[in-house]
Amino acid sequence: MCHGGPGLWDYLGDLAGLLSDEFTVYRWDQRACGRSTAGSAPASTERTLEDLDLLRSYFGHDKWSVLGHSWGAELALLYGLILEARSTCVVYISGRGTQGWWHAAGRAANRDNVSRRMTPEQVERLSTLSHAATRDSGEEVEFRRLSWMTDFIEPDGNEALRAMVEAPFSINFEINRALASEQPLSEDSLRARLVSTRLQVLFVHGADDPRPVEGPKQIADWVSTATMEVVPRASHLPWVEQPVVVQDALKTFLRRSTAH
Repeated sequence: MCHGGPGLWDYLGDLAGLLSDEFTVYRWDQRACGRSTAGSAPASTERTLEDLDLLRSYFGHDKWSVLGHSWGAELALLYGLILEARSTCVVYISGRGTQGWWHAAGRAANRDNVSRRMTPEQVERLSTLSHAATRDSGEEVEFRRLSWMTDFIEPDGNEALRAMVEAPFSINFEINRALASEQPLSEDSLRARLVSTRLQVLFVHGADDPRPVEGPKQIADWVSTATMEVVPRASHLPWVEQPVVVQDALKTFLRRSTAH
């Protein structure tokens, strides 16, 4: 399971819990993120893919299934496309789509959707905190809550949001800046690989995610072996709001894709 960010930490415990009765699940903190102190190498998507494959080897698997959430969904898909011989299948949850589509249409639509879910005062306060040179612990909690509240349909009292906001880890903004804008494959190369791949890929997206579903749907349309699951009444972390729906979709897909 590949967490998002980039620059965050593994927050996928609840999602892992939906699968661990039937599947062996590995969770990890990406290099220099969360519990990881391995920050000596320059940050890059290529290095992160190498780290992921080193984990596969370490745990003794010739092939495995790779799941990613948000930015981690892009990482998981790249792993499956570049290292297809080592992948049984890929699960792509709440990704933003290709960089080309995101910059052309997705980012602006996401910004509008986020703004509609916040009051003008919240938008202004988030801008202030985002541009602050430093934030004390209380301001950091406030910044995280304002940043992530729109990823939940009902943020008030949401235990998953509270856990992320209060997590005892720093956001690695250097990693975020380095990896978020990287494009390891050109748009043409990415599309060619997506069209030609025989890898089974499940796309899961919350119908109420501020990030438009058109992004991942475009990718799914290019993959002949893709399955698309749009989860109603769910936002950016669809397993939080619709755990049974997500569990059923993932288990059905993983059983079928790993049966051989």
